[in-house]
Amino acid sequence: MVKRLFTRWWVLATSSRKSRRIPLKSIRFRLAALFVGIFTFALSILSILVYSQFSNSRAIEFDRSLYNYAVDVAHGINVGAFGDLSYDIDSFLGVGKSFPFAVGRSFIQLSRMDGTLIGKSRDLGTDSLPLGPDELRGVTQNRYTFLSVPPEKFPVALKGNQTRYRQINLVVNPGIKSTFVLQIAVPLTFLEKERQNLLGLFYIAIPIAVLISMLGGIYLSGRAFVPIQLIIEKAKSFDPKILNERLPVPPVDDELKALSVTLNELLDRIQKMFMSQERFVADASHQLKTPLSILRGELDISMKKERSPAETRILMTSMSQELLHLSKIIDDLLLLARVDAGVAFLTKTPVRVDEITLDAISKLEGLARQKDITLKMNLSGNEKAESSFTVSGDQYLLSSMIGELIGNAIKYSPNGKSVEVSIIEENDYYKIDVQDYGQGVPEKDRDKIFERFYRAPGRQPDVTGSGLGLSIAKQIAEIHGGDITYQNRGDGSTFTIRIKKV
Repeated sequence: MVKRLFTRWWVLATSSRKSRRIPLKSIRFRLAALFVGIFTFALSILSILVYSQFSNSRAIEFDRSLYNYAVDVAHGINVGAFGDLSYDIDSFLGVGKSFPFAVGRSFIQLSRMDGTLIGKSRDLGTDSLPLGPDELRGVTQNRYTFLSVPPEKFPVALKGNQTRYRQINLVVNPGIKSTFVLQIAVPLTFLEKERQNLLGLFYIAIPIAVLISMLGGIYLSGRAFVPIQLIIEKAKSFDPKILNERLPVPPVDDELKALSVTLNELLDRIQKMFMSQERFVADASHQLKTPLSILRGELDISMKKERSPAETRILMTSMSQELLHLSKIIDDLLLLARVDAGVAFLTKTPVRVDEITLDAISKLEGLARQKDITLKMNLSGNEKAESSFTVSGDQYLLSSMIGELIGNAIKYSPNGKSVEVSIIEENDYYKIDVQDYGQGVPEKDRDKIFERFYRAPGRQPDVTGSGLGLSIAKQIAEIHGGDITYQNRGDGSTFTIRIKKV
């Protein structure tokens, strides 16, 4: 199993075309390292808790067994009326019982409550088990105590032995008035061996588990990054000339699928933008080419022969009109480029729509007088509170939008009519109506009037334009959170702007 995981890890680690190893700064390596770090930390804490719990439970069990052994030994001790001592050898040897220590290597000692020694194991020789004032005080109060014999108190018989000893001090009353202290010291060999075996298991199992987790982390991170790698490879293979290609969408409904769908939606928008840009460049080239061709043609004609002052004046007037038309197209294209940049390039400030509307009307009065058109402006505020007619937006763009609609109404209105501009407060919006009394837009063309470079067929021959004005005006309204709609009243047209209040 480990060999198979290692083989899989090696294949994944060497699958890169540019590198024979996983880059240390890669997300895949960092995820695997984080996974291994968390797993190692959790496993270490768990191992410490298991070892601690095991040691405590085994120590308690060891002390319980030692206590039972001491009770059995105490029951086998008899002291006669004249102080003669007798005992049952079977109780000393623990016959028929199993203890977590070697009974044969135990040391036993019997003393009076004042510390006077009565008897002890022959193996102790001239030494004795520790029974000082502290031990006597403890056993007097609690009837029994446990003691881990420290190395400095080891009898000679125990010194040099690497095994530690556990000692019990037990009060014994063998049926007479005299009370004795029974001391038994047993080796901790079995208990320490169990602890060492558990530690040895941890020393082997933990590194193996960490290694397996590392290989598994690299393997799983590699599997998790397969869809991302596919997305990267697909994105690298994209041909800029082919804009309809899309990234693969994973079948599992997870974050990677959401990422692929989001990127594909972004590619959709980019494709639309490129197509719009190509159309814009083609249309703009055509729009710019026409007046330039006219200018060049007129200049070529004027250079072929001498002309009278009157003919020269007519030629200059025509060329001036074409230059004005060309200048208007360039202004519209520059304005359109700024509008296409979107909200990020807006310079928003508090703007009064009544003031910029009045300013637009004043700038267009000369054009209106040429056609004997009357410009009217009406304000309708909130009856409950004084209206400020203030919105948040780019003053230049908003002024261009309103001026475009008023200028458009003047161009398409018959001579001697009027153009009415009304500003009405409605809930959270200000509504700006621009009404004219022209022939209106045919129903079949109403859905196209806001398209770039669109000009309705059958328009008035004396009306010039680039076909960008309404498209620009609508985009300005939209990037300000508003909108422009068109309505044919029968006796004219009404364009309505809605802009949010501050």
